[in-house]
Amino acid sequence: MRSIDERFIEQIEQQTGQPLQIMPAGSIGDKPAKETLIRKGSQLIARRQLESPLMDQPLEIVTHIPRDSFRASSATFRYAVAWTAGLLVLVIALVLLLLERMILAPLRHFSRFTQKLNSTPFDKNTPCSLLERNDEIGTLAREFQKLLALQKQQADELLDLSQHDPLTGVANRRLFDDRFAQALQSRGRQPGTAAMMIDIDHFKLYNDHYGHQEGDNCLITLAQCMDQQLRSSGFLLARTGGEEFSVLLPNTTLDTALTYGDNLLEAINQLRIPHACSPTSNQVTVSIGVAVQRPGLITPGDIMRAADQALYLAKANGRNQIQAYYDQPSIQNSPLPT
Repeated sequence: MRSIDERFIEQIEQQTGQPLQIMPAGSIGDKPAKETLIRKGSQLIARRQLESPLMDQPLEIVTHIPRDSFRASSATFRYAVAWTAGLLVLVIALVLLLLERMILAPLRHFSRFTQKLNSTPFDKNTPCSLLERNDEIGTLAREFQKLLALQKQQADELLDLSQHDPLTGVANRRLFDDRFAQALQSRGRQPGTAAMMIDIDHFKLYNDHYGHQEGDNCLITLAQCMDQQLRSSGFLLARTGGEEFSVLLPNTTLDTALTYGDNLLEAINQLRIPHACSPTSNQVTVSIGVAVQRPGLITPGDIMRAADQALYLAKANGRNQIQAYYDQPSIQNSPLPT
């Protein structure tokens, strides 16, 4: 219990900052109520009823608030709300800007780069702006670059396997045909494209006598020897059959091709690989047919058929030699030992 005296009223006035009056309820003339707010001129009259079972008549606390002061307080409140809302919008805009610059823009850059890989999968590296980042996006970009490099390496290895003979390591027919078509398309005013067909003489007899393992070793040795003779000149050696090799000689005349063919014959004879069962020689030899692009021989198939006819002529004339295609009549193939 506390007495409602002047000291009590002063304490309340100090706490609220407003003058207070305590009077019997209904003294202002209207019906008593627990809480009321009355507009009267330039003032607001706030009233609150005080109830107590010890009092015969209820009392009420009354204060007069100038409406200007109330409006000022309301304006201050609205001003504070407006500033708070503006600051919140600014913070949200700043967060979105940082999100765009630090996360969304790099991710879009990364996404565009990965989409470009569909058309040129191995011709590009991950952008340096992504690789140099020190955050999670940079880590992701560096790991992606490692995977890209690994995929490129595996694709190159697979392409190499698909274009080269697994036994001898020289080109296979697929690569030979592709390069042949390219050479004919890019000829321009250069000399025609020449081709050789090379066949190991009596190779079946060699296999039967020495065994297939020695036959494989013989193929590897001959392929390495011929590749060394031809590679420095930019010519392509390919294994196009069991014991058959083909050579692509871009921008080469027939006389030049014959010179290279003679060099191949000499280099192979210098190897002196024994061939005890050969009817031609006591060592491994080859026969070579040469043809060159000219009117009437304009496609890879035409040139290779002409080289094949020249090869057959070399075999028919005793093997271990080179023959060129000079528009000779087609030779009717007869069984010859291989």
